[in-house]
Amino acid sequence: KRYSDVLYSVMLGGRPAFLYVLLEHQSTVDSRMPFRLLKYMVRIWDDWVVANPEAVALPVIVPVVVHHSPTGWTAPVGFEDMFDLSDELRRSLGDHIPRLRFVLDDVSRLGDEALRSRAMTAFGRVVLVSLRDSRNGDELLRRLAAWADLIREVARSPGGRDALAAFARYIH
Repeated sequence: KRYSDVLYSVMLGGRPAFLYVLLEHQSTVDSRMPFRLLKYMVRIWDDWVVANPEAVALPVIVPVVVHHSPTGWTAPVGFEDMFDLSDELRRSLGDHIPRLRFVLDDVSRLGDEALRSRAMTAFGRVVLVSLRDSRNGDELLRRLAAWADLIREVARSPGGRDALAAFARYIH
C-alpha cells in the first residue's frame, strides 16, 4: 500500500500533540487544501476522542503541506481565506469565522543549494529534490546525478536501499 499522509505523535510543551504531514504532489494547486486539512483534522480528533473518552482537551494538530508543482503554490494557506467575504467584512467578523493556517513548504521554488542545506536526513533531501523534479523522468534522472553523493549515503544507511526502492515506486 502507498500512503503519503503521515501523522506523527510528538510531545509539545510537555503535552501530546500531533504533526500531520500531507505530502502534496499534484500537478495542479488544490485551492481547497485548507478545507481538506480541516476535514482530516476533525477525523483525527474524532478517533482520538473515542480512544481517550476521559480527556477534556484535544491534542493540537499542526498541519504541514510539502508541495511541488510547476507553478509553485498559488492558493490560500488559510481556511479563513476560503470564505467569499470582502476584507472589510472579514475583519468585522474577526474571531467569529474559523481560522486555520497550514505550514506550506513549497519546494518547487527552491534551488539545489537550499535543499542541500536543510537540517534533515540525506533521504529527506533526496525525497524533496525528487518531488521537485519528478514532472519529467529524463530531467529527474539528469538532475539526480548532482545528488549522487546523497543517494549513495542513503543506500549505505540501514534500510536505505529499501527506502530508495519504495520511494522510486512512489514517484513512478
